[in-house]
Amino acid sequence: NIVPGQRYQKKLDDGQVSKMMSIACQHPAGRETSIRKSVLENKYNSAKRANEFGIEVDSNPTSVQARVLPAPKLRYHGCASLYPENGAWNMRGKKVVNGAKVGIWACVNFCNELTEDQVRIFCGKLSEMSSTTGVNFNGAKLKIFHARSDQVEAKLREVRQQAGNMKIDLVLAILPNKNGSLYGDIKRICETDIGLMSQCCLLKNVEKSSPQFLANVALKINAKCGGRNSVFADIPVSLPVVWKQPTIIFGADVTHPSALDDTAPSIASVVASQDWPEVTKYHGDVHAQGHRVELIEALEGIVKKLLLSFEKQSKQRPKQLIFYRDGVSEGQFRKVLEDEIPLIEKAWKALYNEKPSITFIVVQKRHHTRLFPSDGKYQDNSGNVMPGTVVDRQICHPAEFDFFLCSHAGIKVILTQHSSHLVVSS
Repeated sequence: NIVPGQRYQKKLDDGQVSKMMSIACQHPAGRETSIRKSVLENKYNSAKRANEFGIEVDSNPTSVQARVLPAPKLRYHGCASLYPENGAWNMRGKKVVNGAKVGIWACVNFCNELTEDQVRIFCGKLSEMSSTTGVNFNGAKLKIFHARSDQVEAKLREVRQQAGNMKIDLVLAILPNKNGSLYGDIKRICETDIGLMSQCCLLKNVEKSSPQFLANVALKINAKCGGRNSVFADIPVSLPVVWKQPTIIFGADVTHPSALDDTAPSIASVVASQDWPEVTKYHGDVHAQGHRVELIEALEGIVKKLLLSFEKQSKQRPKQLIFYRDGVSEGQFRKVLEDEIPLIEKAWKALYNEKPSITFIVVQKRHHTRLFPSDGKYQDNSGNVMPGTVVDRQICHPAEFDFFLCSHAGIKVILTQHSSHLVVSS
């Protein structure tokens, strides 16, 4: 017999995730009420040890001052532009600023439920919507391929072989659901074994083929195939720090295996901007490293490689560096800063024989601070604080420079996890 109430540490399937989210989902106002109730029920002020140390806990939340950063103006093809509202914007009637060219492409259907005609109709709708959005789809598609989920590698190699000497710009894959390893297998084989750009779509979305879904897929395809969907309309105003001198922006994270796996390597990923001053295109580098090693072991070589790539794409060397680091627990802040910043400096000095200007930002999403709007006029449609809300006083570290930022809109009634940042400049 299995003892009930134990923590389940394996990956959940779609249905389990949906059920878990419906239980965990709480409207911000409801969450605030439950927190207040817990504080009253726990009676912290009557605790003997707290009284001995003179500790008092206020039953009401702390009121803090906040400010909302203005949304930058975005530019699309031609003179079309807009300001995002509440962290969202609509591209209706607009085209991408730079449309990618998708010449030879193929569709692989992994769903028994779809007929050849249904797949052909979907491909036609997607091609038409992509062209309307500004992506250069010329319709030169290979035949539609059908396969089972256990034929991924063989079928993708068949697609590659069918193209002969022609370059395939995109493989469109239709998946029955999110369960299983099919999605991961497609990405791994396409990106690491064969060298193909891929875009996956779920059966339920293909069957509906709503204009919004088709437009979203078109935007993803455009970005993957080298296009740009939008840029800042006024870069000196939107990105003044980046605009002043050539700047490269890095993002880095380390993903660890599950708690039940004691042998698999951790995966370090680093990306860096390639086009200054727009900073819309990024190159990435992925490395396997020691099991559950948090520090990025190959960081010096990765940074050097991405700096050279920036020079090639931007036709100039960077003058300053902004580094966003995710996946660091509070207890590892100092260790990461002491170990990784010197590696970045070493890579820069090897290329330019000088010490770089670095802004190193550690981003945390998993923390125990929750921000609630004090008034209805300061909240978005989900009841959360407005996108762009920043708190950088009162509840922040007294010596280190950190702040809380709500960088995007909340989804439905899920409380946005307000990211906490620790910034170190040298």
